[in-house]
Amino acid sequence: MDRLQPPPKIAPAFSNPLGLLFGNVTNRIGAAIDDFISDLVYGLKGATGGLVDLTGLLNATSDKAESAENAANEAIENTGQVVQQVSAIVNSITAPFAESWMTMTPGQQVSFPRALLNTNVKSVDGSTGGGGSSEGTHSHSVYSSTTPIITPDKNVLCAAFIQSNYAVGRATITFVANGVSSPCQLYVIAARMLENGDAQIVWVSEDQTPLMSIGRVEYTVTSASDMVYNELEQMIVGVHQIGAGNVRNIMGVEMAAIPRTGDLYPPQQAMNFSTSSVITAGAVIPRSSQSFSSLELLWIGIGQRLFSGDPIPRSFVDGFNRGSLGPTWTMIGLSPGSVRDGAYFTHGGGRDDKSFNYWSQPLAYDDQRVEADAVAVNSREQGIICRGNPAGSQFFALVINDSGAALRQWTAKGDNNFTPLASWSGATTGTRWAIEAIGDTLTAYQRVDGVWLERMQVVGVTLLVGRYTGLFCDRDFFTNSGVWDNFSSRDMVEIGA
Repeated sequence: MDRLQPPPKIAPAFSNPLGLLFGNVTNRIGAAIDDFISDLVYGLKGATGGLVDLTGLLNATSDKAESAENAANEAIENTGQVVQQVSAIVNSITAPFAESWMTMTPGQQVSFPRALLNTNVKSVDGSTGGGGSSEGTHSHSVYSSTTPIITPDKNVLCAAFIQSNYAVGRATITFVANGVSSPCQLYVIAARMLENGDAQIVWVSEDQTPLMSIGRVEYTVTSASDMVYNELEQMIVGVHQIGAGNVRNIMGVEMAAIPRTGDLYPPQQAMNFSTSSVITAGAVIPRSSQSFSSLELLWIGIGQRLFSGDPIPRSFVDGFNRGSLGPTWTMIGLSPGSVRDGAYFTHGGGRDDKSFNYWSQPLAYDDQRVEADAVAVNSREQGIICRGNPAGSQFFALVINDSGAALRQWTAKGDNNFTPLASWSGATTGTRWAIEAIGDTLTAYQRVDGVWLERMQVVGVTLLVGRYTGLFCDRDFFTNSGVWDNFSSRDMVEIGA
């Protein structure tokens, strides 16, 4: 598709609110990138505005978040490694934009509004009469809440019918999955309803489990080529979990049982199909094999292709200006991280262990840089994580304490399942630290008096893939850990002209 043409630029000059996404727009990258990002903003907002929620856009109004963003934007200029150039194109969205309460992804149709994925707190008040003449009437309040998740059976395609409102190619499918230990295989399926009610498989993704976080995340899968649906055609999209391991809960709702007249098909929106084999494109699910007995409907959307070419580089920042770590972080160890006084740490208690946390969304490339401020350091270890696998069992970490720093490679889950790679002795507190993985080279930097200094470098590392980044801290019995602040991570790539 062609790129959407931006409107003419007018004073004041265009500023880059998506700097988190693309990183540094400097002379080194070139003025063409300013134009590219301007195109992107217009392509996502359209002529009437309406900024789209994209991974990595956080609390940009926070002073601390802005500070972390600025530090991340310096990453390209402060690396000694060769950074690859990528080409990414933002496609025009020709489909009608859905309201944000339906979906926050442009050009999508969904099984039901995203706003219904909420925890509804309800209260029921009632009065109870006394059991005897001396007992008075009193009141009770009962509080309950709903959890908008469904638990699909293994070896069952959990799908939804969505009627196509416009004839246009579709390529993105979005759903929300919860984390689970030892997940089984997960495939995303797209199909169409034929005139006789059979379902013809249009596209099947690769197994998504190796790419998905172990925490809850909204996840979008993009097909290699567009899937064309005609107007008013019934699209069928779903998730199929098979093989060894545990199924993930999927965000969804339980519908009311409402029988439809017999001459209408499908009889309801949610459809299941049982098979323990990988479904293949071109296969047909007979009408007689489709099951409509379950009332559980997953939230899932299907829409137009957003980007072409290489993946859009991603960047994340967090200034921790809140009371808890929140859903943007996923615990990958046995103990959770915490937030206190606007910074990340682990509260001392009755255990001696580390808190490992991933940022919930992955970066787009394996070449990456992660930074954080060591605002308080003690004898306990604290670390910055890069190039992590989805399971949280393999990653690199820059580890510091009050006597120095080290580079390590974790090879399995656990506090001490690592291989030492390098070490350095010196003062660590009150400075900003960075770990950078580019190709087979792993480097640690410390920023002292505004200057980035290389402290350690290891060439020839063997962990070459991994998109997750994060932090950890180590506590002792009733002793708090050190403290990190102003976290940032970004893909170490440049967008070519």
